[in-house]
Amino acid sequence: MNEPDKNWEAWLHQKLRALPDTRAPKNLAPSVLRKIAARESVAWWRRPWLEWPAAAQIISGVLFAAPFAAAYFWQDSLMQLLRQAAAAEIGRWVFLKAAWTIGVTLAGIAQSLVASIKTSVLMIAGMVALAIYSAVVAVGALFCRVASEQA
Repeated sequence: MNEPDKNWEAWLHQKLRALPDTRAPKNLAPSVLRKIAARESVAWWRRPWLEWPAAAQIISGVLFAAPFAAAYFWQDSLMQLLRQAAAAEIGRWVFLKAAWTIGVTLAGIAQSLVASIKTSVLMIAGMVALAIYSAVVAVGALFCRVASEQA
């Protein structure tokens, strides 16, 4: 490989220094100030979640966690209710009885398999899945923002 020519670098440096300073457009400062004001005037729910008011963060966190907590605490009674309702409805259709029996059997097997896994492993797997999902949503939002950015 050839080393860069030192004379060429000096010549280029001299030419660049000789260029006159360029002036900024007259509308640059007002345009920047307008963009700053527009960014500050965005409604709180359109800002990133970490910039939301503390009360809204707490409420949204509780609303996010509520279905998971409800599913955890009421999973047995809810599943029993759903099984009874589905069994009563499917009992009317003779051709679905076999499929229902197979489905209930497979669900029982899946429930036994999941019950044999430690809760901490399931929680870690759920957190990893949530983190991956959040990362995918964030990257998608970034792409949408970049794609819709007006030049």
